[in-house]
Amino acid sequence: MSTLEEICTDKPVTLTAYRHDLDLPLTVPVAPLSQISLIGDDASRFLAWAAQPGWRSAFETDLQCIAQDGAGQPLLTTWMPLITFRESFCAGGRQLQDNETRSLMTRLRAEMRAWREAGADTVDVSGYQRQ
Repeated sequence: MSTLEEICTDKPVTLTAYRHDLDLPLTVPVAPLSQISLIGDDASRFLAWAAQPGWRSAFETDLQCIAQDGAGQPLLTTWMPLITFRESFCAGGRQLQDNETRSLMTRLRAEMRAWREAGADTVDVSGYQRQ
């Protein structure tokens, strides 16, 4: 099993909207929606919040290298239901977050508002694997 510490914070952590296909056993990206890329401090804050005891196992259970970018760099990827990501991960635990993390989570929650209306039901979280 991979860990969140294996994700490089010097490169983007990307959040992508997916939906489960009800006729085939696969998930597909929701085309009209753009990815959210977290870089620098935002990537570090995101991963630090994900590493909190209440969230670490939710992120690490499925964290695995299943893809690479165009240059062959390995990506670690995990998934979470959109409703859990928005309403629990982003909106929950506000009293435990510092101001910067709270601001980031508020921004992510707002940016993902249209995802559900567009048919997304899953958040794909991908980051570059440390070499």
